Amino acid sequence: MLGCSLTFLANYLASPLLVIAYALAGRVDIDFETEPLGQNSDGKDVFLSEIWPSRESIQAVESAHVIPEMFSKVNTS
Repeated sequence: MLGCSLTFLANYLASPLLVIAYALAGRVDIDFETEPLGQNSDGKDVFLSEIWPSRESIQAVESAHVIPEMFSKVNTS
């Protein structure tokens, strides 16, 4: 299966942000540290590190939109 370890596949599937990054890149065999995801409208390379949200940004969205009831409803049905 693509020559990937099960650990890699599990981590890949567990991270929605990485799923988006791979989709933007158009492939899964990319080295995010050295290869760009693509180019902007000026033709300049865009790297994952330039668009990856900070932990604080993620926490702000979680605090505003994720509520515990979302998980309790799923787990009790």
